[in-house]
Amino acid sequence: MEVVKEQWLRLHEDVSNKMIEISNIQNYTKALDLCTGTGFIPKMLRINYDNIHSVVGIDNDPTLIKSLKNTSEDDITWICSDVEKYSFPKTDIIFCSFGFMYINKTKKLLQAIENSLSADGEMIISLWDNFGPEHLYIKIKNILYDYLGLDKQSINESPINNYRVLLKQFFPNIIEIPLTYTIEHKNYKEFINFLIERELHFLPIAQKEQLYQAVLEFNLTNDSFIEEANVRILIAKKR
Repeated sequence: MEVVKEQWLRLHEDVSNKMIEISNIQNYTKALDLCTGTGFIPKMLRINYDNIHSVVGIDNDPTLIKSLKNTSEDDITWICSDVEKYSFPKTDIIFCSFGFMYINKTKKLLQAIENSLSADGEMIISLWDNFGPEHLYIKIKNILYDYLGLDKQSINESPINNYRVLLKQFFPNIIEIPLTYTIEHKNYKEFINFLIERELHFLPIAQKEQLYQAVLEFNLTNDSFIEEANVRILIAKKR
């Protein structure tokens, strides 16, 4: 499963690099990264763009933020905070790579972001696009959600349309860039285990193992296969 994790890490880093490349970062001096995770975007900005004088990375995971403070350069500001409760300073550009799906009060957050951006500022986010109801990911996720008694209404829905509508309430100019990646899986068992870790990481270990065994009863083959991961970058500009 470590190989799969490495592939996903490379995917995240590649998407983050593309978000930076397509931005107007060379015209700005202040940048902020929401749900910063490993801090990849702030680190890349600090390394590659001398014009950026202020870089802030925000995440609600105290362990991640503590690690970033201990291991990264002093000229990046790391803040442990729930982004929905954060008081945004004035900034030029805001990034959020795969973080918006974890935010509940999206409209309120977008209002705060729009108010904090400079007149020519922009926000760039990345989201998972629609997998389609016949995609293996969706099939297995239906099994997992059935087992846990979770609401399945959103499983087969693409979040993109909802975000388009919300973004246009605050930003007149929206640009979309679709991306497709492939993830190689050794077998279905590995994929199921990875999916449980990725989507249901909050479960106790004993329940993860019980769920894993329950899914295996569906007689999936032991063949290797390719998972197609669809991503969409949305660029929201104030002008």
